[in-house]
Amino acid sequence: FHEVSVYPKKELPFFILFTAGLCSFTAMLALLTHQFPELMGVFAKAVSIY
Repeated sequence: FHEVSVYPKKELPFFILFTAGLCSFTAMLALLTHQFPELMGVFAKAVSIY
């Protein structure tokens, strides 16, 4: 086992977790919008007010 190069070892896991979380959130939002269009429409209107 040898050192390849100096990677940002502490930032990489955070970036992976952030990306995975964002992807999961987007997928969940898409699934909910697909399943409950009326409910998500009301929710979107409520959020767009602020």
